[in-house]
Amino acid sequence: MFKKNWPILLLALFLLFFLIFFPRHTGKELIWSQESWENLQLNPSSDSLVHEDYWFRSKDYVFSYSEEGQVVRTFSLDENLSIGESVILNNNGENIQLLSLNGDGDLEIPIIEDPVLQGDDLFSIDPYRQLTLWSSQGESLYSIEFPMLLTAYDFREDYFFGGFINGEVSLYKEDRLIQNIRPGGSRIQAIYGLAIGGADASLFGLISGLDPQRILIYEKKSQEYRPVFHDNLEGEFRRPVIMGYSQRGNYFYYEEKDGLSFIYLKDLTKESMPLSGRLVDVYFPPEVDNPLILSKGDNRYYLSSYLHGKRIFYRQLSGEFLRLYPLEDSMLLVLDNQILNMKWSMQ
Repeated sequence: MFKKNWPILLLALFLLFFLIFFPRHTGKELIWSQESWENLQLNPSSDSLVHEDYWFRSKDYVFSYSEEGQVVRTFSLDENLSIGESVILNNNGENIQLLSLNGDGDLEIPIIEDPVLQGDDLFSIDPYRQLTLWSSQGESLYSIEFPMLLTAYDFREDYFFGGFINGEVSLYKEDRLIQNIRPGGSRIQAIYGLAIGGADASLFGLISGLDPQRILIYEKKSQEYRPVFHDNLEGEFRRPVIMGYSQRGNYFYYEEKDGLSFIYLKDLTKESMPLSGRLVDVYFPPEVDNPLILSKGDNRYYLSSYLHGKRIFYRQLSGEFLRLYPLEDSMLLVLDNQILNMKWSMQ
């Protein structure tokens, strides 16, 4: 019996050896060090300006950190709305201020409704009416009229994809409609999440409907987007769902009721991981595929990281979370009472 089936058994042993010693996660692996935390001081007295630094909002100030983790500039704001690649959007009650982060000069334009920075492009989004792109002089460059209430959207380069309360998705490049999609398959139709990925917006994922609520991934094929993956969510959300892509483009991730799921885009296989509490943020470093995951439960924040399906890092935090900031070889974790500089190693 063994002699007759030995080729099949030999092949099975080879495949098992390959999966154990050569997992599909290729490239460098990032190891978070639990002993490498450094507290940085909030210092609103510094007023020097350094180019190519990192900005975030903490209470009534905007702070700038250099790659070495030093405060290099702070200033107060009336109502900070968002931070772009080289400007900060601020509402001073009379005008919208575009405050330069690299010394190119500040601009003021008349107040517009619901302003949003995408990169350094200034948009306004009225979910009941339209999206408008504005010039730095406050002139309307183009508008997209919405057919009904906008419930989810994403930007990528010149692309805007919007999902609506009736379960339809409209895909635009600038103000030109590319395609309308209606995923269907649920008793109640609505779009609860949307994320664009891939080069030239070649992929996008979305959360669609209720009863059941479905996750779908679409890929551009022959100038048209077609579904390549779908699955039902465990539990249902009636709010926007957190989702996105790893920086290397190998993974699509999305929030589930009790954890986080990853789709490996090369073969569309799914991997799920439990979390402590509700997902808050996910950060993938540029060169690796094991992310840093932030969640919140029981009035506490938790940091964790997984590698090959196993949790390799876990820490509880005290304080209110504000923002994650990646540096060259570390991560700034900004809380309302402290800033933690967390270093990592590459293996």
